[in-house]
Amino acid sequence: MEHRIGIWGDSITWGAVDREGGWADRLKRFFLEKYDDMEVYNLGISGDTSTGVKARFEVECSARETGIVVFAIGINDAMSVGGIQKTNLTTFETNYRWLVEQAQARKSKVVCVGLLRVDESKTVPVRWNSTISYHNEDIEKYDAIIRKVAKEQEVPYVLLEDLFTPEDFFDGLHPNDQGHQALFKRMKDVMESLL
Repeated sequence: MEHRIGIWGDSITWGAVDREGGWADRLKRFFLEKYDDMEVYNLGISGDTSTGVKARFEVECSARETGIVVFAIGINDAMSVGGIQKTNLTTFETNYRWLVEQAQARKSKVVCVGLLRVDESKTVPVRWNSTISYHNEDIEKYDAIIRKVAKEQEVPYVLLEDLFTPEDFFDGLHPNDQGHQALFKRMKDVMESLL
């Protein structure tokens, strides 16, 4: 069903710290008001990585029979824990390609969402754990893989690198209300073009 959208991601997708539920929930409300037959599923889980999405994707996608699949994952893969990335680049690329190919095998349209650049003054390290950091230099490498896989599979890639200023973050990593609104606007235009 083309009007059934599944959005897989992490805490940014889930809408952590946003009073309106984040960009994905804003997208859901927009489509519910505009279309009678639209279903939008926010499948973001805080802290999730490409490995986590890979483990749950087939069951969740099959249960919802999504016609459009959105992958908004990768920032936690790029996370540095004690100086080591949570997911190495080779594994991330393997996982990401597998996810896109699985969605395509189900005849779903796929959208690959790029990664935001963080405010490193607040993410090196993050305030809740001194062993965890997010560096833009690392994030760029993971984002390049997302862009590469999207190009190879001929699916839309949504650029987010240019979207935020420090004022759009709650804590340097998670968008605030203003940041989620900016994300929603960019995603809305892409999603409407697929319907």
